[in-house]
Amino acid sequence: MREPRASEGSTHLLFHVLRCSLWVALLIAALPWPPVAALVAAGVFFASFAFFHDCAHGALGIPKTANDLLLVVTSVPLMMSGHGQRQLHLRHHARPLADDDLEGEGALTSLWRAALTAPLASVHMRVAAFGAVNDRVRPWVAVENVVNMVVAVLVVLWGSEGIQAAFAMAVLLQLTMNAWASHVPHRAPAWLLGIASHFAWTGSPVVLSLVFHMEHHAHPRVPCALLKPDLPLTSPLLTKADDVALQWPQLKVESRPRPRTRLIGLA
Repeated sequence: MREPRASEGSTHLLFHVLRCSLWVALLIAALPWPPVAALVAAGVFFASFAFFHDCAHGALGIPKTANDLLLVVTSVPLMMSGHGQRQLHLRHHARPLADDDLEGEGALTSLWRAALTAPLASVHMRVAAFGAVNDRVRPWVAVENVVNMVVAVLVVLWGSEGIQAAFAMAVLLQLTMNAWASHVPHRAPAWLLGIASHFAWTGSPVVLSLVFHMEHHAHPRVPCALLKPDLPLTSPLLTKADDVALQWPQLKVESRPRPRTRLIGLA
């Protein structure tokens, strides 16, 4: 499959901006009701995460400086360093589930253990990112971490109840990424993939990157909104075990990921 043209990347950039803007507008409207604001904040988080993810792969066809700025912007709702996490994410794609793949650690254990160790894993990745990035990127990582701390202080000291509820949701999702962003995409059970496949029509990058995670690894520079079942799985990182099941290389657990190919409505 060819890589998307610059014009296609611009289209997906616009979709990301519109999607995030809509969720932010909904969050502002929901602030008077803290429980609702927390739920809407989850939408802001996942929309921002999808935006960050395409930026991390350079999938939007925009200049490096603009991409750097967008990584900083998406760092705020995600409460993490976009540049630091990008480095760890690209390492994950280069050597998925290898010994130095911090982002893939959640896939090497059970879901409950991944969730239990998720807060420590998030802190570990934040610290490790400083050593993983080069000298050009390290100032960006420092700025993003400072911005995270400033936002946290402002919210705790002067934020309304709605803002604090939204912030708490963002922190919760950030501190559980080892479970939902690491374990689930690589070890998703067939029933979850079947449910997610029913929502593929929405074009949600989050849904599509779950349903077609193998395809994403084979074509990381393709925007997640373009992932689909007939993308060729030609990446040397992926090995075909038989006519049905595709297994992750270097997976050091007895229970392998379930095959993705038998999906309701997409097989």
